Amino acid sequence: MSEKHKQFASEERHDVMRVEAFSDGVFAIAITLLVLNIRIPTTEEVAPGGLASTLLSQWPAYLAYLSSFITILVMWMSHHNLFRYIVRVDYLFVVLNGLLLLGVALVPVPTAILARFVESPPPDSSLAAALYSGMFFYIAILFNALFTYASTDSRLTEGYEAPRAYKVRYAFGPLLYLISLGLAFVSVRLSLAIYLILLIYYAWPTNYMRPKAAPPVSAE
Repeated sequence: MSEKHKQFASEERHDVMRVEAFSDGVFAIAITLLVLNIRIPTTEEVAPGGLASTLLSQWPAYLAYLSSFITILVMWMSHHNLFRYIVRVDYLFVVLNGLLLLGVALVPVPTAILARFVESPPPDSSLAAALYSGMFFYIAILFNALFTYASTDSRLTEGYEAPRAYKVRYAFGPLLYLISLGLAFVSVRLSLAIYLILLIYYAWPTNYMRPKAAPPVSAE
């Protein structure tokens, strides 16, 4: 490899590292902001000896925090694993990644709304659950677009390709999040149950890429 090619490859790798570092920062901020949804009661709000019951009454905030924390963690792991195979980035990839991070940064907002209104009567609780599922539907769409763009014909993953099973695995995500969104107006509990099932499913590790098979050599 010539010095010019080495320099070009080094610059491409530097660009990849910059995009990943920026993305990691957004994930870190979003996952940290989630804790702000847990409010510490003041002494004026708590009757003598009633701290335990006051803290327990905030269980929706704890559950929303835990589920969103794990979801962002799983998304970050998937994002990190994808970048293990990215050898270069281009304009469209950076745009798609930015749109994905837009959703990630907004996760604390529907989380706070869900924590506050999940026990309210419909339509408030239904809308809160729909916003929650809708946010992750958006993120799933963008992650699929990012992954598909990078891996199709090994566009940005030179020498590696995505197994078909992995493509199918992630293709179902947006559909099920959309179903969860629709069910929010029928049953909030059922909507959140589908979301939790998806969370467990995607937390299970899988192989992202495999070495691209060499084209068959024709016998002459």
